[in-house]
Amino acid sequence: MGSIEPLHILVEFVRAENAGDPFGFRFAPQQYLVRSASGRFESATLSWNEALLADLNALRQPGCEPATLSRMGETLRHFLAATDWAEKEAQIVAATTTGRRVILTLRAAAAELYALPWELLTIKSSGQHIAELPEVLIRYEWPDTASSAEPAASDATGRILVAWSAAGGAVPASDHLAAIESAWQAGSLPFDVESDVLANASCGRLAEALQRAQQAGRPVAILHLLCHGGESASTFGLTLDGEQPGDGGVVLDAGRLRQLLGPHASTLRLVLLSACDSGNSGALGNHLGSVAQTLHRAGIAQVIASRYPLSVAGSVQFTQAFYAQLVDGLASTETAFLSARSGLLQDPRHLDWASVQLYARAADGEDGRPLRIRPFRGLLAFQPRHRRFFFGRTREIDEIVADLSALRRAEKPRLLVVAGSSGSGKSSLVLAGAVPRLQDKANGGFRFQYLRPAGDPHAALDAALRAADAEAAAGAEGPLLLVVDQFEEVFTQVRDAATRQSFVNRLFQLASAASPPIDVVLTLRVDFLGQCGEIYIERCGLRFDRIAYDGAHRVFIAQMGPDDLQAAIEEPLRRVGMKLEEGLLSRILDDIGAEPGALPLLQDTLDILWQRRRGRLLRQQAYDEIGGVAGALKGRADALFATWNEAEQRAAQRLLVRLVSMKLDQESALATRQRMTCSDLRPQDAQSAACFDRVLSQLVQARLLVLGGEGAQQVVEVAHEALIRKWPRLHDWLRSDLARRAAMEELEGWAKQWRAHGTVLVGDQLRYADSTAQHFSEDLSNDICLLLAASHKRQRNRRLWAWLFLGLGLLPLVLFVAVWQYDIHLARSDSGFFAYVFLTSGILGLFFGPFIIALLILIALWRVIRLSLLNKRRTARIPSQ
Repeated sequence: MGSIEPLHILVEFVRAENAGDPFGFRFAPQQYLVRSASGRFESATLSWNEALLADLNALRQPGCEPATLSRMGETLRHFLAATDWAEKEAQIVAATTTGRRVILTLRAAAAELYALPWELLTIKSSGQHIAELPEVLIRYEWPDTASSAEPAASDATGRILVAWSAAGGAVPASDHLAAIESAWQAGSLPFDVESDVLANASCGRLAEALQRAQQAGRPVAILHLLCHGGESASTFGLTLDGEQPGDGGVVLDAGRLRQLLGPHASTLRLVLLSACDSGNSGALGNHLGSVAQTLHRAGIAQVIASRYPLSVAGSVQFTQAFYAQLVDGLASTETAFLSARSGLLQDPRHLDWASVQLYARAADGEDGRPLRIRPFRGLLAFQPRHRRFFFGRTREIDEIVADLSALRRAEKPRLLVVAGSSGSGKSSLVLAGAVPRLQDKANGGFRFQYLRPAGDPHAALDAALRAADAEAAAGAEGPLLLVVDQFEEVFTQVRDAATRQSFVNRLFQLASAASPPIDVVLTLRVDFLGQCGEIYIERCGLRFDRIAYDGAHRVFIAQMGPDDLQAAIEEPLRRVGMKLEEGLLSRILDDIGAEPGALPLLQDTLDILWQRRRGRLLRQQAYDEIGGVAGALKGRADALFATWNEAEQRAAQRLLVRLVSMKLDQESALATRQRMTCSDLRPQDAQSAACFDRVLSQLVQARLLVLGGEGAQQVVEVAHEALIRKWPRLHDWLRSDLARRAAMEELEGWAKQWRAHGTVLVGDQLRYADSTAQHFSEDLSNDICLLLAASHKRQRNRRLWAWLFLGLGLLPLVLFVAVWQYDIHLARSDSGFFAYVFLTSGILGLFFGPFIIALLILIALWRVIRLSLLNKRRTARIPSQ
């Protein structure tokens, strides 16, 4: 149906007698006034009699005769015959013939007309029931009511609450939960069984769950209520659990449910009642009406219910189809309802297709969106699961798919370099564009693994290959697509040239092997292409830059043109039922026309506009308030910074500058982001650590930083390098941080050498490290702290041994002096033998003492010189900063 405007048809009734009383029903022939397309009222009469009542009751019974359905359809058609319905029917037939959507709204100021199954209204030309036409949506509306106004825009998507009760009998709760959880997972929306499911629902527990969600800032947007219907006097209600165990089931009538759900009508945009008779108004003329109608009148925007008993199979099938379209397919409530109803038509055993009904208002339009799904990624890269929001790169996607296919056909190494400037959208193009296309069966049905080189590329590659092997062992089929994102990290974060060399050669070998078939795609900043010449590919005898510049192995990504940019802006909005205010598109295109690396700034700007939306509209006023494309990122970062106290601002500065990799002689525009573990960044003392955690959480929530991994392996990085380039405050921090950075990089290099070879710090090296640690105590990583501790321990041990050796060296001298003094004493006492012994000992001590002392001094000098030479050689191997 595309962008073709739906055909809107309104059938509006009022009772000719007692027109002001919608419940003034008499069980007798009644005359009604029906508004025509021209606005005048035409008269139509419906005979309320026992035969009609019998047919209405028969429709509720299992195995209802087809003749009853046809008779009811003809009754409704004859009722409308005196009006302009024939013209409207002709319009409907013509529209459905061309596949055009038809929205038929039934609005009646006579309550009894809602008891009629208008889905069975027959088309004169074909004899079909109108609900059999897949393009026709029937919408019920109570006159002179309005949907409760939505609260101010927020970045919350809105959540679903699945409440179920088996108090009235067994219900397929597990099937419904599986269908809903599957849809939320496919749509990449959070679904938590602990908080989003209410088992054994009672009135009180349901009220508490809705209130808790409201207070937590995550209000319920969709209530999926699975239970049994039950008779309540002259009408029908819902059977829920009692408040206490053993209370049994309690039938809540429509009025009680209105009291329960009505206060949440502004945030509760859709109630789906998967319960028998939830749309049944009961005895004709009763003032309460059906549960669905009562909730609709209470201001809830959309209510889906079942007029008659709903089969178990039908309830499960409807749930599966409806939510798959609504969440994963990004369809409106109306489109999802039609899709689910069409599925019910395939089951001839039940009348579920004619039983399900939608209450909604014409004033709200025909594009109901109970969930506010965020279509823009801000500074974050698109992932394969975001392919439904990725537009504007069709040519480049086609080129990547074609180039890989050509390499396979030519039996060349299946390695492709996707190169572009920072901010050109390389990662998003590959992950949300090329990867999903290659995963399609038509293009090879690839399995997919992702990695970033970071500081240990071999470990990252090993992890990706292990994950691929586990997939294959679990039965996954197809060749492997290995995406190495941010390939420039092998130059910015891998210090050892030999590691770079072996890693790239390993990738080339994987891409060259016939079995197992692995295709390798690298994303690379174009300003690092020249450094690829530092790597020699042993298999083909070429420098890697020769391969990276080869047209068969390379795709260059240019900046997007105006048409592609327009698609990237408007199409995601269209998919979630939103649009730009008139004139805003041209302003955005003008502002980013000459801006290099504009895509992350564009996405960030659109994401902020989405958060400031007014209804379905992204407004020019909000665009002016945030300073346009150029000011959006700066303004958001500065606004967050202004909310912090002085300690938090210092923590943010220390955190952000350490997440930037920049050579000391390099401009900040050429700096790159780097991953670091949170444990290395978190300060040691408890107070500073708590401050760090608060700042980190807020930066992640603002999408300026990204967390990955868990526990001790949790890592953090800047969401996009645009933050480094476009936030002046961060520029200033980086410039003022050069001295600290130089010192920290030197200490980090020593710590890495210590980890690899056990080399501790001595002498001037240790004194310099101690001085640096004293100045930048809050910036020390765990490795640096451990290195300093090990160095000081070694120093203490050396001093202990030095004193021991000195003592041993002086011992003979001390003995000589002591013996000499004692000899004098013995000589005076004329003890010849003892005099000889002590004199001999004294002579030996005098002779060997200096020799032992000299030997110890030589050993100490030899150790000092040896350690000094070793440290000079190891320090020389640390790359200059």
